[in-house]
Amino acid sequence: MNGLEPVVAALRASADADASAVSRDAADRAATSLAAARDQAAQILARAREAGECDARAAITAERMRVRRQARTLVLTAHRAAYERLRAAARDAARRWAEEPGNHDALVRAATRVLGPRARLREAPGGGIVAEHAGRRLDLSVDTIADRAVDELRIGPESPARERIGVAR
Repeated sequence: MNGLEPVVAALRASADADASAVSRDAADRAATSLAAARDQAAQILARAREAGECDARAAITAERMRVRRQARTLVLTAHRAAYERLRAAARDAARRWAEEPGNHDALVRAATRVLGPRARLREAPGGGIVAEHAGRRLDLSVDTIADRAVDELRIGPESPARERIGVAR
């Protein structure tokens, strides 16, 4: 699909830039939450020492586990929000790209090249096209193109790409 390479490259560039900004924001929020959680844990630790060494150990362990779970939840929530913003930004960029002169024709040419000149083409909701022929279907809707570009980034809580874009653990 040589006709889609500029689309994918533009979407990847836009998605990388958006992912970096969103990831920095999520990392900053997570760092602030973790600092507050550590301060809270330190205060609980001081109170626990006053209550007794044996009880303190149990309370500290339980509180640390709770704080870690809470911090992890905050980080995952921030990551999910960042990912959704990235996906929305990629879709917006794809829609803008599809509105530029000649790009709709490029999608039609790509569909025809893949499925042949007898392919049945229809406009996709939101932009782009969907082509079908001989039981085969090619979805070149702008939302699908954008979603595939974001999915190719493989940005997840444990993905190698998170280091490339500066996502904090």
